[in-house]
Amino acid sequence: MKTLFIIRKAATAMPLHLLLSASVVLVPGLWSQSQLKLIQPDLVRQGETFTGRVVEQTAADDVPLESGHVIFQGQVIPIEPGGRITLPAFVKEVGNTFVVAQVTRALAGNPSSTVTRHVEVVPVASNVPTRIAQASPILNPGGEVWGTGQGLKMAKAALVDQSGTQHDLGELFGSSLQVGGIVPHNLPSGLYHFVAWDAAGNRYEAPNASKCPTVELTGPRITHRGQTGEIIIRSDTDGSVVLSGGEPQIQLQLDQVTIPVRANQPAHVKFTAQQVGDYKVNGRLITPEGSSVLPDALKVDTTLEPLQTHYDPSRNQTQASIGMQVVDEAGHPVANAPVDIAVAHPNGVEYSRAVTNQQGHASFTQTFAGQLAADALSAHVYRVLGHPWKQDAECDCEDLTVKFDVRYDPKGRNNAGVAADVSKDRMKKVTIDVYLAVGYLDELKCEAKDNIGHCEGQIDVGVKSEWIHKPPEGRADAFKLRAI
Repeated sequence: MKTLFIIRKAATAMPLHLLLSASVVLVPGLWSQSQLKLIQPDLVRQGETFTGRVVEQTAADDVPLESGHVIFQGQVIPIEPGGRITLPAFVKEVGNTFVVAQVTRALAGNPSSTVTRHVEVVPVASNVPTRIAQASPILNPGGEVWGTGQGLKMAKAALVDQSGTQHDLGELFGSSLQVGGIVPHNLPSGLYHFVAWDAAGNRYEAPNASKCPTVELTGPRITHRGQTGEIIIRSDTDGSVVLSGGEPQIQLQLDQVTIPVRANQPAHVKFTAQQVGDYKVNGRLITPEGSSVLPDALKVDTTLEPLQTHYDPSRNQTQASIGMQVVDEAGHPVANAPVDIAVAHPNGVEYSRAVTNQQGHASFTQTFAGQLAADALSAHVYRVLGHPWKQDAECDCEDLTVKFDVRYDPKGRNNAGVAADVSKDRMKKVTIDVYLAVGYLDELKCEAKDNIGHCEGQIDVGVKSEWIHKPPEGRADAFKLRAI
């Protein structure tokens, strides 16, 4: 069965640690409501299983789900302690792919939720040499930190400060291209290096430093109602601070709560006191380097141009170059957007970054040893910093069309729906189960609500579909169409 998936890309902003003020009680940035989040690598090798974590974003922290299960690719995957899950390999898919999973908590009566995360599937050999090419440049205490490279089958990892002190990252998760751990909640501000060890004790270190920023909010005490005050935001890192809280004691004088901040330049936010007493203002620093996306950031899509190679026999080197276009949902070019790129080659993966010009175009050049043809390389854009991916049309599966092969079904090709029993997920419509009472299918099509998209599942003419699960008694055929 051939199935086309129409799915969506997502990105999540992450809070950073705030220093406490003596005059204002400050706490880490809060999410407006709890929601489930799937933490997983952005990059996986084609054909490998990989691991992630399912957490619930709460006001205080990301809280791992300790039990329950996840349904992905028709498999029921248990949630292990710490929220850990092991996801099956993408065997046929290459490039932009998504994990769209249905998460169910263990407690009876809890409804399931659908979580979606983008993943770039890269065709690379399984026996490439181990190398950490880069690590997350910005650290979020309580959040995840990633080491990106190749052959990353690591047993443990740590953040090592300038004095050599190791801050353990706990149980690791990820893939052979990206290994992740959890940054300690009490990690002091400063510079660190991501270091990992394999099972044999071999040590691997990222070449770049990772920074745990300092963000500080200060403000006056309230002495009387109606008092006008000012909160001062200081950060040693460029980004945006998302403010919340303060009520009922104070009301922020803001039309929007996202405040751009420049490193070492104070930002000022006025408030009006409504009650006398201590107050809480929540601040969450988000940066593109921290895998965060601003709420009003443009959704983007990318198009890769054909990869070109040029071999220089005098140096025995191949220069590969590729261009790309970044546009928003309306098709307008997105300027000054950093784009992260991975290029797979016979000996592993190279990583680089390009920045779009005013026409939304960027180009990338990489030099490889020896002579390589263009078809020996595979280029992948796996992140546009600060931007979520453009959402494809969602498939709602309101109308189902079933067409039978006239050569095998005497009732005719357009016997649509008569011999099919359709079951829909009323909440998210994640899957559509179709049980056929007769013969063979020629085409099965699911039309989305309001014609905004479609999902298709097609069985080759004259070839009976494989059973995904045993059909009910008396049914001749059964398969599942994923409509995500």
